[in-house]
Amino acid sequence: MFDRDGLGDSQNGMSAHHLSLDTGVAAILRNDPVWTQPPAWLEARVTEQLRALGTSRPATVVALRRRFGTAGSPARLVAAAVALLAMAGATTAVLTASQGSEMTVAGTALAKDASGTARVKETASGVEFTLAVKGLPPAPAGSYYQGWVKGSAGTVTIGTFHLRGGSDDVVLWSGVSPTDYPKLTVTLQRADSGPASSGRVVLTGDIPKLSR
Repeated sequence: MFDRDGLGDSQNGMSAHHLSLDTGVAAILRNDPVWTQPPAWLEARVTEQLRALGTSRPATVVALRRRFGTAGSPARLVAAAVALLAMAGATTAVLTASQGSEMTVAGTALAKDASGTARVKETASGVEFTLAVKGLPPAPAGSYYQGWVKGSAGTVTIGTFHLRGGSDDVVLWSGVSPTDYPKLTVTLQRADSGPASSGRVVLTGDIPKLSR
């Protein structure tokens, strides 16, 4: 059953810390003891952790309700949430909100060696794009890169960057829905040319449907 110290299955010898996140989730959820009535200390522990995080609706429990329906008791869902928590190795890794959807971006004729990915996440304040690129050179002095989302209604800017300090992740923000603006582009802009798009597109990609 449950191992109070390790939150694992001591009978089956399952160690959460030896499972990868991808294969471990399935293994944990197929493990019968996860769905048995958990001891009182287990629910108390996860309650304390949730209180420390300042939330009463962990995304993991919500996801489990959607996946397995409402047949499972709250206590059983809590047990499953704790098992996943232990497997991930950190409370915040499991109890955070959705990490969003990933998309690929490709270089154009102006940046043939450029490529990358973007993590797109809908938040309470807007849509967050975390862009990781390679092969895109730093913007020359007097210029910068600008992100845009495009759709049938037009084009909306989502921020600027230059990459002169390296290619760390770039975070851009959109105040419009990807449903209406499903295309992401990045242009090379001159600092003295005003706010309009230069039309010099260096990266482009299709924004996926967001998961919540």
